[in-house]
Amino acid sequence: MHKVKQGECLASIAAKYGFGDGKIIYQHPQNAELRKMRPSPHLLYPGDEVFVPEKKLKTVTVKMGQELRIRVKVPTRKIQLDILDESDRPLANADWLIEGDGLEARGKTNGNGRVEAEVPATTSWLTLQVDKFVYHLELGELDPMEKVPDSGLSGLRGRLSNLGYEPGPEEPEMTAQTRVALSAFQRDHGLEATGEPEQQTLDKLKEVHGC
Repeated sequence: MHKVKQGECLASIAAKYGFGDGKIIYQHPQNAELRKMRPSPHLLYPGDEVFVPEKKLKTVTVKMGQELRIRVKVPTRKIQLDILDESDRPLANADWLIEGDGLEARGKTNGNGRVEAEVPATTSWLTLQVDKFVYHLELGELDPMEKVPDSGLSGLRGRLSNLGYEPGPEEPEMTAQTRVALSAFQRDHGLEATGEPEQQTLDKLKEVHGC
């Protein structure tokens, strides 16, 4: 049984145990309760327990002097980000550059300002430059907001921060700064600005953030 650490997702766990695809682990019958608790394999919480099945090794017979080519599947995780400018308009058709952790990739955003890239599953951080904007990406650090011991506060703050609000540092309780940031989000999306994380607000936050 693998106990999840901060920053891990199914793809990185699969890579650690030699699996090419995290779905093999996630869909295992002994992870049925995990799937109920975490409908997305990309959002795990530190302390979650994941059953990892025994790896079935393949045997390859090679004759002396024979040249053999073997293709292996390298586990990856997909990055998908929508980039907006200062006026909340998509930064469309802009050049982007991803660097870090031994990786370099380039491309252009689509008409919705979207950056899409496949990176090794073990990648933990990256720097993304889009036009004049530079972002430091910490992969796997976003927490779920449901069925977690901190009442979803870390996931709430993470999403607000990613959307450009300023919820303040991590604290075990709801702070005044987090309430101000949440109220601003509520006003911006046609909700009553209560500063309270009621279900309607959480649903809208997940919708706008994308997860």
